Amino acid sequence: MSPLSFYHRLTLASAPQMTGGRLSGLLLLSACLGLTACQPNEPSNASNTDTQEQHEHSEHDDRQTDHAEHGHDEHDEQAHDEHDEHDHEAAAHHHDHADQPRITFKCQPEGDISVYYHNDDEPKTAHLLLDGLEYDLVEDSNLPAQTYISSLGLDDSHGLVWQVQDKQASLFSVPTALAKAKSINDQTHLEQQNKLYDCQQTGQM
Repeated sequence: MSPLSFYHRLTLASAPQMTGGRLSGLLLLSACLGLTACQPNEPSNASNTDTQEQHEHSEHDDRQTDHAEHGHDEHDEQAHDEHDEHDHEAAAHHHDHADQPRITFKCQPEGDISVYYHNDDEPKTAHLLLDGLEYDLVEDSNLPAQTYISSLGLDDSHGLVWQVQDKQASLFSVPTALAKAKSINDQTHLEQQNKLYDCQQTGQM
């Protein structure tokens, strides 16, 4: 039985014996209890709202975590694939050298140069190994004999020219502006440049 019903019955049962003041007080108390019983259950609603917000926040965090893990996995796979491709290309470059004979030269002033020629390339190329560094040169058809040229030299302002005739060879250092195909006019023009080495072929491996 609700408090309101109980006090309502008590009031009715006691009404004949009560004076006017006591009856009025009891009726007022009964009305107050009735109002209290009818108040909405706000704490319960607030609790339900908090629970829903926590649930939505948890789902959002889970989605963010899944997205971060997915992105990290994709990044790792992509980096691994790119690294493998890079290593494969580097290995192929060395493999090309292995397919070609290495020709060695003894040079003056004192020095040794090894050369790989790739005559099946267009234009033809030569790869010089000098002091542990490799220089890639392309054939310059503007000059006689076998002449190869590169814009990369011993310093930033010069390139290289490698010229071979029979078993004799010469290595020149030329300004960068001349270190490209068809920039050197003729053999006389080349001979005016700085000659680094005079070389003699000593072997082929």
